[in-house]
Amino acid sequence: MMIPIVLTGTIIPNSIKVVHRDWKKRRSEYLDAIKYYRKFSKVYFLENSRYDLSHDREFSNDERFGCFKFEASEKFDKGKGYQEFQMLDQFVKHGLSEDSFVKVTGRYIYENFDQIFSLIVRESRKYGLIIDAFCRRKIALTSLFYVTKHVYSEQFQNCYLEMDDSKDIWAEHVFYRRLGNVRSYTFFPTTPILNAISGSTGSRTKVNAGSTKVKIKNMERILLSVVGARKLLL
Repeated sequence: MMIPIVLTGTIIPNSIKVVHRDWKKRRSEYLDAIKYYRKFSKVYFLENSRYDLSHDREFSNDERFGCFKFEASEKFDKGKGYQEFQMLDQFVKHGLSEDSFVKVTGRYIYENFDQIFSLIVRESRKYGLIIDAFCRRKIALTSLFYVTKHVYSEQFQNCYLEMDDSKDIWAEHVFYRRLGNVRSYTFFPTTPILNAISGSTGSRTKVNAGSTKVKIKNMERILLSVVGARKLLL
């Protein structure tokens, strides 16, 4: 069973609280991400800005890549999460033919994705959702998760309507609240190593895989898995 990777993108920003607005740099980062993730599986790229993808050959479809264009959202004031999941809802409902997928925020490169994707493939029949959720902060990280089409459609379809960055109600908060309705879910057994420029702050996030902090986080994941926990602490 093939598990596609769905990258969400907005080349020309159409949202509040976005600092990284250079569309040329964003375009280049999306193309880098597409090239990176194509090594693991088929990639779907979803884009919802005023950028004209139809005249950009770099985004042409082939057997390992599919590009889906959506209209820019009219809810500018609701922020990135609202627009991202409004678009993802439409794709899951009308464009996704597979039974599950991995969602990645489009410009983000997870340097240990080979390890993470191997785990997803191995555990995909056991869990309907794999996402890093943190009980103390009450958030679930929506930049990277695996989900079956059934679980997404039943539990997360239309959840974007609850998101509102202007009121600090992020996608991460909404997804966390919905976890109580998901029967089988867990967190990633190893810390995802992210290398990306934040759209909100413009600063680069670069995690050192060999750092003491990451080693401690990985040990926490092991221990929590042993006791059957489904959420992380920190």
